[in-house]
Amino acid sequence: MELISDNPIKDSSNDLLDRTSSAEAFAKHIFSFDYKEGLVVGLCGEWGNGKTSYINLMRPELEKNSFVLDFNPWMFNDAHNLVALFFTEISAQLRDYEDDSDLADSLGIFGELLSNLKPIPFVGNYFSTLGGFFSFFSKKKKEKNSLKNQRDKLIEILKGISKPITVILDDIDRLSSDELQSILKLVRVTGNFPNIVYVLSFDKNRVIKTLNDNNIDGKTYLEKIIQIPFDIPQVPKKLLQENLFSSLDKIVGNVSLDKSRWSNAYWNIIKPTIKNIRDIRRYTSSLSNVFKQLGKEIDIVDLLTIEAIRIFYPEKFKEIYEIREFLLSQSDDENRKIILTKFIENNEIYQSLLSVLFDVNNVNLKSNYYINREFKKDRRIADETFFNLYFEQVITPEVIEAQLSRKVWLARQSEQDFKIALSAVPDYYLENVVDNLIEYERDFTKEIALAAIPTLYRNLPRVPEKEKGFFDLDADMIWGRLVYRLLRRLPDKDKKETIMQLLDSSDLYGQYEIVGIIGYREGRGHQLVSELEAKELEEILLNNIRSSTIEELTETYNLSHIIYFFVSIGNAISDDILNSSEVFLLLLKSSISERKYQRGNDPTIHREKVLLWDVLTKIYGDENKVNHLIEETSENEEIKNKDYMQLALKYKSGYRHKESMDDEDDLDEF
Repeated sequence: MELISDNPIKDSSNDLLDRTSSAEAFAKHIFSFDYKEGLVVGLCGEWGNGKTSYINLMRPELEKNSFVLDFNPWMFNDAHNLVALFFTEISAQLRDYEDDSDLADSLGIFGELLSNLKPIPFVGNYFSTLGGFFSFFSKKKKEKNSLKNQRDKLIEILKGISKPITVILDDIDRLSSDELQSILKLVRVTGNFPNIVYVLSFDKNRVIKTLNDNNIDGKTYLEKIIQIPFDIPQVPKKLLQENLFSSLDKIVGNVSLDKSRWSNAYWNIIKPTIKNIRDIRRYTSSLSNVFKQLGKEIDIVDLLTIEAIRIFYPEKFKEIYEIREFLLSQSDDENRKIILTKFIENNEIYQSLLSVLFDVNNVNLKSNYYINREFKKDRRIADETFFNLYFEQVITPEVIEAQLSRKVWLARQSEQDFKIALSAVPDYYLENVVDNLIEYERDFTKEIALAAIPTLYRNLPRVPEKEKGFFDLDADMIWGRLVYRLLRRLPDKDKKETIMQLLDSSDLYGQYEIVGIIGYREGRGHQLVSELEAKELEEILLNNIRSSTIEELTETYNLSHIIYFFVSIGNAISDDILNSSEVFLLLLKSSISERKYQRGNDPTIHREKVLLWDVLTKIYGDENKVNHLIEETSENEEIKNKDYMQLALKYKSGYRHKESMDDEDDLDEF
């Protein structure tokens, strides 16, 4: 047996639910009624019960007895013009039937007249019913193209057509409140147009609720409109089960599982949850993807169960992650019992979930100690290792980042452990993981600062370049925020000594950032030490810059920031270093910035790469020297075609960016 797709079936060849005979019989039954004065049929069923598929199975019989036209109102998002669009769309479809061109023309004209109507000021809405249209225009002079004349002409043509028109309005329960009322008013007023049969497909409870929410008695209103109500047949539970099991067989194949636990999971969790074909499709589609990733890593009953919770009970799924320490605990203390009791909420499905996934006794909320000892061996989610493995694969990036941040935080006491933990964070997540560490600020200590800060700066270059929003912080600013909070929590009596240790163990960019954070530079320094101490610490940095080799400098992150700082306070860089092509290339790359701006009221963010020309010229002390180095470096054909070199050549030719921050302002960050 094939897995039933979530897409509506097209014809009886795909009918795996044995509904063809029922659909054909109902379609025939419709035309046993008198449709000479119009007819409105309601085809009702819950979301996911296959209403569109059922209509498609009815369609061959409908087409034998009528012209079949489709109007999907949810495809048109103009509630005020929905009525006019209806007639225009039906007219266009009807032109496929050549012998009814007069009818198509009449419908088209009728729709055009409606589309030209304007709201009547004293009504305050767009003609609350078509009856409003007709009564309003009946008082007008009866011109050739008046709405009333065209309506009368349309009715006469409809009386004489060879067979009725069936208009299918599918999924009207998807409409907004205004759109739903517009389409129901259309059907209510034109439902007595001769030889028109409306077939409305909808979830009755949803439509009634939408109407009730707008102070309309939904049940009574529908009863006035629908002449033939029909509930599509429910899918037999046995057939649902067969299709579910068939789909699961295709996904998991021939695997061994704990039959007792699977029986508990199926009968108490999965079977009460899956109510229709759409539920099967949602469940198996998600499961198929997760099984490919984790099917060989995690117990299959656990995967089958937790995926059902994730898809159908997302809030409870989130809660599982939030209370994981209690679910994974071996303890039976009172606090754990309170948490688990609250989790269950007297719900049998949630009780069974605790039993299946965590082997928690439903009576006294105690864990089975002897079973717990087997969790790791059996690759159960109840073991922390496999719990983390599953959630790291399927939950949102934000939760993953929070979890990774916690892992890094737990390694905070040892520089080596912190280095290992931070190195294990994927580059893509690194920026947000570091940002999340600020949440632990109240627990920052001197030991944590010593362990974390040097490693943080050594990992900063790993952050991948990505497009930032207008107000997004750059990675170095995120690092700076965290390091500032680590430094300000240092005890005053140990602050200078601790910072000296940090300067000794940090790379050059880390030293530059630390000195900037604790010092007195306007717009940057936080004055965390005395001015005299800040000068002493700054001198340590300057000496380290002076003694750096070319090899050390070319391995330094944001080198132009550091060298500009060095020369801006009166220091000189040796010609050997400045004339190094490797040093120049790194200085050039780190002097390129992205300018973001908006024009007027346009919310679009425009981006432009700019070269901080004044930074380079002040480092080299001579614009001609910068031009010479650009020209010399660009002789390398491979480098010449790089974006940064093309930008440098543009500036060498005299271009200067406009309407940006002045370079002097940019230098404040240096």
